[in-house]
Amino acid sequence: MKKAVILMGGLGTRLRPFTIHTPKPLLPVLNVPFFAYQLDLLKRFGIHDIVLALGYRSAHFKRMIGNGRKWGVRFRYSLEKTPLGTGGAIRKALPFLNGPTVVLNGDVLSDMHLSDMFHLHSGKNAEATLALFPVKDPSAFGLIETDSEGRILRFTEKPSPDEITVNTINAGAYLLELSFIRSIPPDKNVSIERDVFPVALKDGRALYGFVHRGLWTDIGTLKSYWQVHKDLLHKISNFPIITAKQIRRGLWAGKKTVIHPDAKIDGTVLLGEGCHVGRAVLKGAVCIGNGSQIKDGAQITDSLILDRTTVHSSCRLDHCLIGNHCHIQESSILGPGDVVADRSTVGPFAQRFSYEDDAT
Repeated sequence: MKKAVILMGGLGTRLRPFTIHTPKPLLPVLNVPFFAYQLDLLKRFGIHDIVLALGYRSAHFKRMIGNGRKWGVRFRYSLEKTPLGTGGAIRKALPFLNGPTVVLNGDVLSDMHLSDMFHLHSGKNAEATLALFPVKDPSAFGLIETDSEGRILRFTEKPSPDEITVNTINAGAYLLELSFIRSIPPDKNVSIERDVFPVALKDGRALYGFVHRGLWTDIGTLKSYWQVHKDLLHKISNFPIITAKQIRRGLWAGKKTVIHPDAKIDGTVLLGEGCHVGRAVLKGAVCIGNGSQIKDGAQITDSLILDRTTVHSSCRLDHCLIGNHCHIQESSILGPGDVVADRSTVGPFAQRFSYEDDAT
């Protein structure tokens, strides 16, 4: 039986303040928990037995997602008492595994063809196959070079300009044999990317690369979290796990959402379930979470608003990220680039102030 491990033990510090209360893989993307996209990918490959490697806020995970039945899969939990790194987390999950195993980083979303990756892996008798992704500017990444058969030749961390010979980077998805997982030191904090794979390559083990050229993105930072919303808003129809219905071109809405007939919507907009939009203006790429309310006279441009937040009358939000259960009170002006943490209240008439405004 095929199995998978999803690495979910990270702290998500670069996504604060949203990860203070919510682990990164549970953050919504287009009003669906991020990790649900990974479950959908695995299920399409026939994997329904999934090990979740947890550390940070593991009890919150278990309470929120249960045994997997709701998602059409079976979850097993591998819990870290102390951080073990990506390699250590995979090694700790070994008792739950019984054959070649798909491993996914918990912050990567893709439409990878896992069946093609498995075909390459088995055809080459590989011990480890790494998904690779080509990028336009590889200078900020660790590069992975392969030969014409796909065998990995070299890992190059943060290359200098004269070291850039390829543009393929680690895409955060692996297919590993049990023999490879057993070779990872147990109960030690090790990185599979920086420690395990380079050593295995030096030892002459069979490591191969599978190049993926489709959708690939991560939610590791606030910037990338916003970017994945912008990217996927234009591809909603590709993701059946998003249950919102298309009202008209550029507008999707969940169940029991009410939109005032005088609302002006110009762009690509997703409204969650149970939302209420008054005589407001929504422009550009806008995603609004379940149960949120946008009052009359509000204007929202290129922004993300999470669940059960109220934007009161005459507010203007431009390129903002707004958390859950927030109140943006009347006539406030936020953005561009403002981030509001969960359960925050922004008082009426709030706006940015600069001493330079009064400079003479």
